[in-house]
Amino acid sequence: MAIPTWVSRTARWTAIGTLALVVAVVAAFALLHTRAGLDFAAEHASRALSDKQTTVRIVGLSGSVASSLRLSRITLADGKGIFAEVKNARLDWRPWSLFGGVLEIDALTAERVSLRRLPESQQKPPSGGGPLVLPFGLRAQHVVAEEISLGSEVFGEAQRLTAAASLTVLPAPARARIAAKLKRIDGAPDKAEVEFEYSARPARFAARIAVEEPAGGLLARLAGLPRGTPLSVTLNGDGPSDAWKGRFQASAGSTIGAASAVEIALQGPGITLGIDGTARIAPLLPDKARPFATPELRLRANLGVTPGKTVEISMFSFESAAAAFSGSGTYGIADGSLKGA
Repeated sequence: MAIPTWVSRTARWTAIGTLALVVAVVAAFALLHTRAGLDFAAEHASRALSDKQTTVRIVGLSGSVASSLRLSRITLADGKGIFAEVKNARLDWRPWSLFGGVLEIDALTAERVSLRRLPESQQKPPSGGGPLVLPFGLRAQHVVAEEISLGSEVFGEAQRLTAAASLTVLPAPARARIAAKLKRIDGAPDKAEVEFEYSARPARFAARIAVEEPAGGLLARLAGLPRGTPLSVTLNGDGPSDAWKGRFQASAGSTIGAASAVEIALQGPGITLGIDGTARIAPLLPDKARPFATPELRLRANLGVTPGKTVEISMFSFESAAAAFSGSGTYGIADGSLKGA
């Protein structure tokens, strides 16, 4: 039986199109392994990442696109000049793993990351864009910045840190895990560790945060504590999205501290928050107010938050040896109004 003409032509043009695509891919791959091809890629990547407010410049792209890429320098600049820079970055990856649905990054490292200042005010991004959702999974085993340099304009004082992290984001069913460690390397003994895990089926979220500032640091300064006050903060919790339970503890020296059970539930567009704990804050209060917080305050609260609208305070109370107070009410987020009962 003779093969219809249209079938032969379709097969022929399909074969030609497939061959042309293979040739184009091989040619592009070969081009990206030449000096000219890498320079071309760096130039076009710089243009793609830049916008009206920020200019990105990528310099010194080298290595193999299929396994290991190196960058000598990346800069970000605005109208005032360069505000951020990355030096000697390296990406060890397996791009072909994308065919399996998960991009595998063995190592992403940088010798130095510097943020001299915050960028100039940016235009407000358009609303309704929603969160970024990757069309594939991602597994980064070794993400390291050997030195992170923060200028004094960022947090009020210059700092140098080192950071290491790992990241896994997997689709269908959604799962994610991120773990990171930060440590100052400019003489201050401050360090922090964070770990988050999420799974969609069953819906569950776990969190662990630990911050240590033995001689006082950024968090202590932001909290208004006396200079040099040691600070320790921990948060540990686990549970489903509608009944998450955790434990928060903080201490600042031997006389200031707080400890509380925390319960969080996501209910539709809103969030409910429950707190039941104690606080030793008398040293932070004016002399006349200290007796009301001695030796400690017992705090309880149940809040319902509708983002952008209201905070429903169904119960709030504090007790000490000298005083007690309880109440309820509604706080309007938009207009700042407070209606109590």
